[in-house]
Amino acid sequence: MPDGERHETLRLSHLAFDYRGAPALRDVTASFATRRIAVLGPNGAGKSTLMGVLSTSKRPCHGTFSHCGLAPLEGGLSAYRRQLGVVPQALVALPGYSCRELLDYVCWLRRVPGVHRRERVEAALTAVGLHDRAGTPLRHLSGGMLRRLAVAQALVNRPALLLMDEPTAGLDPQQRVSFRTLLAGLHETTIVFATHLVEDAAALADELAVLHEGRLLWSGRAEQFVHPDQITAAAVERRYLELVEQAP
Repeated sequence: MPDGERHETLRLSHLAFDYRGAPALRDVTASFATRRIAVLGPNGAGKSTLMGVLSTSKRPCHGTFSHCGLAPLEGGLSAYRRQLGVVPQALVALPGYSCRELLDYVCWLRRVPGVHRRERVEAALTAVGLHDRAGTPLRHLSGGMLRRLAVAQALVNRPALLLMDEPTAGLDPQQRVSFRTLLAGLHETTIVFATHLVEDAAALADELAVLHEGRLLWSGRAEQFVHPDQITAAAVERRYLELVEQAP
């Protein structure tokens, strides 16, 4: 597609964030045109900080961002939050609640109209493969089921933008494959996920952003990061390590 016709899904413009004077994000600028975006980097790279900024739970010291032209820091905060779903690193569970009760509560928090709540809850449970566990108390769920429930609670408001911080952390290999299959089925949703696992980035992302010590080292399409015929975990890891070694 010619540059003039490029349709942006996500734009980051000179984002900066400090923790008590210590920089966590340093002038991060990038634009993306697909719906599968991986933010790749080691622990301490600034990935969670960036997810916090994009979720509007953290306000940047400088810069702005937008999703499909909607900029929350420039007067579009309420509209942006209505189209947002967030999957945290760990779901804050209410042990006495069942899966269905938790999602119904999340619907209430997100102001999903009462007439639509049951439909949204059932659809979200079905999407993550937990419909047969709808009445199960959260304390009886496995770690993999809790990760899927974390996705379900982010889907009840049918988000246009889904943010996920280390979405497969703590999952075994089979659970990670199932999780990737689930995400691949969300065709109408822009998914931005932060991860230190190159296999997740290789398997899921159309575009990559590589962070290191708060700096953006590279951003662009996966087939530009490595050879189009070699988008594998090993190839992505080699290229990623090269970038880190060359970082100033």
